[in-house]
Amino acid sequence: MDFVRGAGGLPSRDKISAWGMGVDRSRAWEGRSRPGRSGRARASDQDTLQELFNAKFSEALKTVGKQLDFVDLYTKRDEFRDQIIAVIGTDLNGYSLEDAAIDFLEQTPIGRLDPKNILDAQGIRKITELTAAENVRTNEFQRSEEMDAREAILELQRRQAEAEIRQKREIETMRAREEAETAKVYAEERLRSRTADLRTEEQLGIQAENQAREIAVAAKNRERVIAIETERIEKDRMLEVIGRQRETELSTISKDKEVEAEKRAIAEVVRERIAVEKTVAEQEENIKRLRVVEEAERT
Repeated sequence: MDFVRGAGGLPSRDKISAWGMGVDRSRAWEGRSRPGRSGRARASDQDTLQELFNAKFSEALKTVGKQLDFVDLYTKRDEFRDQIIAVIGTDLNGYSLEDAAIDFLEQTPIGRLDPKNILDAQGIRKITELTAAENVRTNEFQRSEEMDAREAILELQRRQAEAEIRQKREIETMRAREEAETAKVYAEERLRSRTADLRTEEQLGIQAENQAREIAVAAKNRERVIAIETERIEKDRMLEVIGRQRETELSTISKDKEVEAEKRAIAEVVRERIAVEKTVAEQEENIKRLRVVEEAERT
């Protein structure tokens, strides 16, 4: 049953009108007649109810609609219905209203509103404001959804990258472990080979040392023999030198003795000459003294 549909619509408190509003024909408006059977028959006839109460119900809807914002008509259905029932009343010329159910409620399309009508103009402005606000919220929600989707994609990419990094790390760890095991085996083989080489070198070194020792002993023995022979030769040479020096010294001593004898002879001659000269000097002094005495006596 439609109660409001047309150019005027159902005005709300915020000037947004409802273009269509109706009830379910099967249960929305239930009326019960208080008179006899004929009244009950008429109460079950929807066309009869439409004819009897359409104007009254429409006026009640408009009266209550002006007290609520358009959004409240949707969100406060129970309050809207109760206020409608309160305005209509329960005694309807022998009929009683037991229940009411709002079947549909539609906003009047903005193209059906007259911008030259002050109420419609206010409704257009309100619809535009609410639509813009809802569009903003929708855009924000879409951006939020897009951001959430991007974040989810980034999170998925991050997890995938972490999984790839873990897999790469595990592969690298496994490869490093295998390389380490290979290097260990190679090192052990090198150690065994090096140990064998060292043992061989040690044996060769011992042999070389023994050979060098034997060579050194032989060289020392040879040096000792050479030294003994050299010492003997040197001793013989020294004896010869000493013999020659002794002969030279004896010859020199003999010559020195002859020279000394000559020196003593010369010294004796010199002493004798000095004695003679002294005697001559004494005699000359005596002569001078006598002459002085004689000269003195003459005077």
